[in-house]
Amino acid sequence: MEAIIDSIFINRVPANWTKLAYSSKRGLASWFINLVKRIDQLKLFADNPLEIPKVVMISRLFNPQSFLTAIK
Repeated sequence: MEAIIDSIFINRVPANWTKLAYSSKRGLASWFINLVKRIDQLKLFADNPLEIPKVVMISRLFNPQSFLTAIK
């Protein structure tokens, strides 16, 4: 638990979180805001899968192969 509190204090993503999440060099605050935006975008895709945007920046996806498989 102390590691998480230390990470909050120094604005660094905790090591045990980075093992499970996408890699990033952002600070904790920016990383968390970005994570929330990613979750919101995935919810939009899941809520209405037939209206996927006409253009998707595949290089920015954490796992582009899953996205491509899903839209096939």
